Amino acid sequence: MRIVLAISLVAIVLASAGILGTGIFLQSTRGQKVAVRIEDRGIDLDVYSRLYHFRKLALESNINQLRAFGASQPSVSSMIQQQIQQLEGRRATLDKVVEDELIDVTILEIEAARRGIAIATAEEDAQIVRQYGDPPRPAPAPGGTPIPTVDPFDRLRNLLTNSRVIAEPLYRRIVIRRGALEEALKAVLTESAPTTEAQARVRHILLPTLEQAQAILARLKAGESFETLAKEASRDTSNNSTGGDLGWIARGEVDPAFAEAAFSLPLNTVSDPVASAFGFHLIDVLERDVQRPIEEARRAQVRNTAFRDWLSQTKDTMYAADRIAVLLDDGDLAWARARFAGSPPRG
Repeated sequence: MRIVLAISLVAIVLASAGILGTGIFLQSTRGQKVAVRIEDRGIDLDVYSRLYHFRKLALESNINQLRAFGASQPSVSSMIQQQIQQLEGRRATLDKVVEDELIDVTILEIEAARRGIAIATAEEDAQIVRQYGDPPRPAPAPGGTPIPTVDPFDRLRNLLTNSRVIAEPLYRRIVIRRGALEEALKAVLTESAPTTEAQARVRHILLPTLEQAQAILARLKAGESFETLAKEASRDTSNNSTGGDLGWIARGEVDPAFAEAAFSLPLNTVSDPVASAFGFHLIDVLERDVQRPIEEARRAQVRNTAFRDWLSQTKDTMYAADRIAVLLDDGDLAWARARFAGSPPRG
């Protein structure tokens, strides 16, 4: 009887160990599950979870820094709180943010491969220098002590070491490479971007309320100087001292209602009050040119917009054709969020 009982206990222990071992095995292999598939390329849950926690740590660090700064600077606490709310909103949607980031970089890889574009290590290194290098600093005064700089590669490696969730090879592949791919593809995809566009040279007076705008308009119609009233009343401090002069603008650079007025008003005719997110504008169009050469800074903006539009449209097309499949379920998301809650390993 004792022998039978002993055998039974051994069997129970072995069975329990088997169940426990199976659970550990399932947890250890869950990261190999494909979380997102883009055409024939799969992104596994391990990669997703590592990028998720890296981005989460960065957001929480920024939030904590802003809170500390806001507490020490009560005069800007309202602005700081708005920034904190924006970061908290991004943290609340981090699942989708990381999902989109991984999909985007894979689409860029697919397009680059289709066009025969390869990214060399030197191009990745250039991205690291650009992202993690010190900003330009003025030369020290004669005899002064140069301001010490930090090697960008050391800065990145310290960041990754402290995060303890992602190692440099993986970070290069899913984050740094994206910047290099964007530059290479942007040069190809936007090479036919226009070099001229319709622009208008305008000046304006910005008022906080309709009543104030109507009062200033009445004074303009009575013959008072636009420049003088701009200096006196305009709330746009970036140009009120120069008579409200905004220089040359394109449609995409300003609020749609403002643009509509700027490109439809007769020249040298002050508009009725135009409402925008900033207040109420009185607009005077001084010149127009339907084919004004685009300055380099504006051309870069045009190319960036064209590239973002291409990526968004490509992604929408791929979703519609079932060429992108998000395979994450609630259990996967819970696993990914909880994975590095303790002492996270690097990998």
